[in-house]
Amino acid sequence: MALGQNGERREGSLIFSGCGYFHWRRLATLFQEAFPFLSLNELSFVLRNSKENTRLCFAGKDLVGFYSYQPGKAPGVVWLNFIAVRRDYRNSGIGKGLLEKLDEEVSQKGFSRIELAVYKGNSTAIRLYERCGYTRLPRAGEKWTYYKEIRPRPTAGRDKGEPSRGPFHILRKSSRWLAYRILVLF
Repeated sequence: MALGQNGERREGSLIFSGCGYFHWRRLATLFQEAFPFLSLNELSFVLRNSKENTRLCFAGKDLVGFYSYQPGKAPGVVWLNFIAVRRDYRNSGIGKGLLEKLDEEVSQKGFSRIELAVYKGNSTAIRLYERCGYTRLPRAGEKWTYYKEIRPRPTAGRDKGEPSRGPFHILRKSSRWLAYRILVLF
């Protein structure tokens, strides 16, 4: 994957971007497809509490995947709440791309470990996590916990737990919005 305009990650026609209110309907549809056993209230709760830590993956105008995380209870740990790829885009590298983007993002924020839970019957997700370097913790139950150690690369001048904000933060945000409007909406 290569970085595109305005710091967005691109692979072919894939675009990784933040989550805005105008994405809600498409995100809710993907969420229901990937997690039919969960309610939209759970997604709404997670997004309200970790909107800045939710990334979407687009192929053209189509939302094809997303992830959402939050800082864990232990220092330096991030908990991956959700990751999903649309059914018709699975086995095309999008899941791996989302996990790579997650690694890059949280390491830049100074975190050193990613943890997640997965149902032990979800063999597709388990294969993805293991191929991407995640290790299972030896615990019993219907869900397994996986983790991955990453090398933190904190940005200079960053406050504890806060994302980096350079002097051009506002301009970058507006440039991303403009790029999104040009590439996705038109």
